[in-house]
Amino acid sequence: MDFRHQALRGAALSDEMLRLSEAASRLGTGPDPIERLYLLDCVPSEMHHLADSVLGPAKTVHEVGDDFENTRARLLRRWHGEAADAFASSSLDLLTSYITRSKNSRETGQAGKDIADGLDDVAASGADFASRTAGAADDASVLVITMQDDAPEDAKAIVRQAVAEIDAMVDAKQDEIASIGSRLDKISAV
Repeated sequence: MDFRHQALRGAALSDEMLRLSEAASRLGTGPDPIERLYLLDCVPSEMHHLADSVLGPAKTVHEVGDDFENTRARLLRRWHGEAADAFASSSLDLLTSYITRSKNSRETGQAGKDIADGLDDVAASGADFASRTAGAADDASVLVITMQDDAPEDAKAIVRQAVAEIDAMVDAKQDEIASIGSRLDKISAV
């Protein structure tokens, strides 16, 4: 199991989850809860690094824009006439470009960080739910594994219910992931 998110790795490799997966397999109940957790796997630290790689240049563009604005203002206080008016107009376009690019880069970088945090929350809360669910079904999982076909029906039902709850949770978390991703729509429209 090659989970990249630490909480999901911990949930998937827990004895309770491994037993639930095995019990579900013996009952022919699916989908495998461990396989379902892969749909929530992510690496927020890598996403934060990528967002930082956008924010670094955004800071540089912002600083250059500030320097340009200060230089422009200083020159326009001293210059007069047609040349000054022409420079004021054309340099305003460049200044606006600096401001817009800086703003867009900051928003993009921040959106990346927000998305990384959101995905981390989804994965961590999903792992927590899956761990608690597998833990609550552990006695039933053990009975199904050890007694197989002779396991009590209520134990089998508990295992099936736990698998169904994890499956439903993953579906709900997938909807959350889609919602988190839609935050990029505003940024990509710029």
